Amino acid sequence: MSILSSLFTNLASDTPERIRLIAKFIENDYEKVERLLELREVAENRLRPTDRDIARERKVMEANGEEIDGDTEAEWFLRRAEGGLSALQAADYVLAWVCMEDDGVS
Repeated sequence: MSILSSLFTNLASDTPERIRLIAKFIENDYEKVERLLELREVAENRLRPTDRDIARERKVMEANGEEIDGDTEAEWFLRRAEGGLSALQAADYVLAWVCMEDDGVS
């Protein structure tokens, strides 16, 4: 995912390389877009338990009157990143580029 993100970010518009990259997603009736959506769903499902745990912890802390400081927020963010957030964001980034480049993807 990070390689695809980097390619979309760094390849100039209307270059043969970028057109070829976009063509890979369009070929075979958008087969690679479907695979990308599957990967996104896997990442989202992997993140869901982490989000539930964090929500539970937040609720307990608020009920106990504990302050949620920056360190706690940073810890939760890192847990979410490890739990699938980074893969989810990368998939969304690539999907956004593909949708922007080709109207048929939508």
